[in-house]
Amino acid sequence: MAAAASFAALAAACFTVAVPAQQKFDVSVPWNATEFHSLNAQKFADRVKQVTNGEVLLTIHTGSALGVKANDSLRALSQLLLARSYFYSKEYPKALEIYKAAKDLAPADRSTYGSILVMNGDTAGGIDQFERSLVNDSVRSAQQRLETELAVVNLLYKQKRFEEAGEIFLKIAEQSPSIDWYVSAGQSFSAAKKTDRAKAAYDKALAIDPNSLKTRL
Repeated sequence: MAAAASFAALAAACFTVAVPAQQKFDVSVPWNATEFHSLNAQKFADRVKQVTNGEVLLTIHTGSALGVKANDSLRALSQLLLARSYFYSKEYPKALEIYKAAKDLAPADRSTYGSILVMNGDTAGGIDQFERSLVNDSVRSAQQRLETELAVVNLLYKQKRFEEAGEIFLKIAEQSPSIDWYVSAGQSFSAAKKTDRAKAAYDKALAIDPNSLKTRL
């Protein structure tokens, strides 16, 4: 019980509501590069970069190079930008409506969607969106992905899903071996009454440093 409380506190200390990282969007327009529509689209992209302090980057593809109709591309982009504005202004129900209707979300937007679900009381749905945001995520930094994983651990502890939390700690430990991560995994498995898995995690921590006080405790 003490272990569960200890590591719930650890995860909670690491948890913050996910704020979108830098977003990159490809925008398709049907006109060639010299048409005034294309030039205006580029001006718009430059302005968006300026007002968002570089957080939103638009790449304009002229001549329908992406094979996407301009209206569809711009409409989807405008909706996501609107959802983000609602999120920052704390108009969560409006942002949630847009995210629910979106066909595809970038990792950071999916994390934002998860945050809103959690704030609306749908913890399981939030966990699902956070976990989906990590799949094939090559956009966010390793630190941002780690913060998202720890956010998931925090939510799992609140739902007493200790074994799942242990699996995340174990995954982190295998990617970046450290005593702390293996001990965290061991204590999570202990809280889930998975003795064999806990022992295996502790053994890996001992293999790193047999004299570690943390492991012996």
